[in-house]
Amino acid sequence: MKLKSFHITALAIILPFVVVVYSLQYPFFWDTLLTSTVTQYFFEHGFQQGIIPAEWDAGHPPFFYYYITGMYHLFGKSLVTAHAAMLPFALLGAVAFLQLLRHFAFSNQQQFWSIVFFFSVPAVTTQYSLVSYDAVLLSAYLFGLNAYVRKRRWLLMLAALLLVAVSLRGVVLLAALSVTGFFLQRRHFRAWWQMQWHFLPAVLWMAVWYTYHYLQTGWWLSTPAEGWSAHRGLVGGAGWLKNLVSIARAMVDLGALWLSGGALLYIFRKKRLDKMTLLWLMPAVLLSLSFLPFSNPINHRYYLVVLVAMIPALVLWLSHQHKLTSVVVVLLVLCGHIQLYPGTISNGWDCTLVHADYFSLRRQLEDFLTTNTIDKSEIGTVFPMNNSLRQSHMDTDSVRMRNIHGETMDSLPYILYSNIGNDFSDEQVAALQHWPVSWKGEKGMVRLVLYQNPLIINK
Repeated sequence: MKLKSFHITALAIILPFVVVVYSLQYPFFWDTLLTSTVTQYFFEHGFQQGIIPAEWDAGHPPFFYYYITGMYHLFGKSLVTAHAAMLPFALLGAVAFLQLLRHFAFSNQQQFWSIVFFFSVPAVTTQYSLVSYDAVLLSAYLFGLNAYVRKRRWLLMLAALLLVAVSLRGVVLLAALSVTGFFLQRRHFRAWWQMQWHFLPAVLWMAVWYTYHYLQTGWWLSTPAEGWSAHRGLVGGAGWLKNLVSIARAMVDLGALWLSGGALLYIFRKKRLDKMTLLWLMPAVLLSLSFLPFSNPINHRYYLVVLVAMIPALVLWLSHQHKLTSVVVVLLVLCGHIQLYPGTISNGWDCTLVHADYFSLRRQLEDFLTTNTIDKSEIGTVFPMNNSLRQSHMDTDSVRMRNIHGETMDSLPYILYSNIGNDFSDEQVAALQHWPVSWKGEKGMVRLVLYQNPLIINK
């Protein structure tokens, strides 16, 4: 069938619906557990001068939390409401990406493959299936980039405001949008400067918010809260090297290798850095420079914008290959969902859909604990298993397991191990191999094991 613009547009609208509908009953997972915690607090206690309670405040603007809480008030506090709230952003991201392709005169076939790749990238699809502000950042950036190249100034202003309202990383992405625009305008300073005025409301809003936050909390970006302070420190030479490895890993893990490889092959073919390369290179450089000096762990999802911005270059390179090559590369990218490391090597579980098997296993574990009257507060584990069902499933059960990350586990009667938790030390994993198993569940690539402490059993 000959591809028409209508068919491509329909695809770009249908796929976001598929992703969101598929995830409507998903519990909160990984860092979105914080979204659940904060939004439920706001829903039940009000917005409290608009400031997140200190133990949960990482310094990010809270406007995404306001949005989700507002949706609870309109449609009821539920998982369905939280996930449905992501639909406008999923649609915005896909349609803005399609419009960007059309601005650069991509053919219908090239547009088709680009949209297919967009929803084939594991990190992208998974983040849209979660209640993730990183997915919102991706949509806002694509929206802003499309507005920039089309000189839709009011839309650019709106996109800039959305970027800085969601996350500290939005500030870096705002700078990336500006720098990318400069190079796309062939370094014509006057034309570039005229566009910068439309970033001014976002800059002013950012200044107002952070000043207000400082007056309310006494700190700007580096929180004194114990759970976050370790993520705001400066690192030395070894830390820089570790961060470089983490950045390189984000560019090859979970299907990203084929995007990065295609983008590099495109450069070799063109023998220069053209617009398609600058689309991803500028945000990649600025994001990396903002991550390198700090101790905050660099997660795969931080590079969503870069991965999506590589797709146009990849598709243009594939246009000169055999048609079957595109099918093979799409399948290879999709295989990123099962590209997981064994043993004690950490994985980007919030960027692959195979994590979904954890939810049913967690329910099985809960049934076992209830049947055997085991107190969850006496079970040691690590993130994200230590969070309560109230946080993850929006249930009434607020009992949490104890987080043993960096702690001893000898005094606890039970330890819940799962390969989905990255915070178990090598020593802890080795010691658990000598503990008897009380319960075990496996599904797909996820494994949960409840160990019983032999020292307590034998007393």
